[in-house]
Amino acid sequence: MRNRHILRKTTIVIAVLIVIILLCFSYFENNIKTIVYDMAQAQVTAMATSVFNSAVAEVFQDDLDYSMLITIVRNNNGDIAMINADAVKMNQLASQTSSLAQEKLSALTDTGYIYLLVRCLTLSCYQVEDPR
Repeated sequence: MRNRHILRKTTIVIAVLIVIILLCFSYFENNIKTIVYDMAQAQVTAMATSVFNSAVAEVFQDDLDYSMLITIVRNNNGDIAMINADAVKMNQLASQTSSLAQEKLSALTDTGYIYLLVRCLTLSCYQVEDPR
């Protein structure tokens, strides 16, 4: 009789401990997923910003003169009458910058680092292996 009572108490204590452990695991897993998601999102944003900034710097380092993009027309008194922008040249620079940024992002993607961050952003970094 006494053994049954001890066995019953032990079973109840083990069951309660298992429930507590599962609840703690669930709580921490949800919090960790949120933290990983936020960190991955911040890292991807920082990397993209860095890539775009370096692309802009590379495109604009080629002896680009502001007067090639903007022409200021003055009247007889020397006052500014009109400012003309060379839209074609600006579009060419934007296109070059965009293409260079895409190449740099593609190079980052090939390293697998972006793949890991994207997997974490989709909250399935535990489930799927790199397809390469």
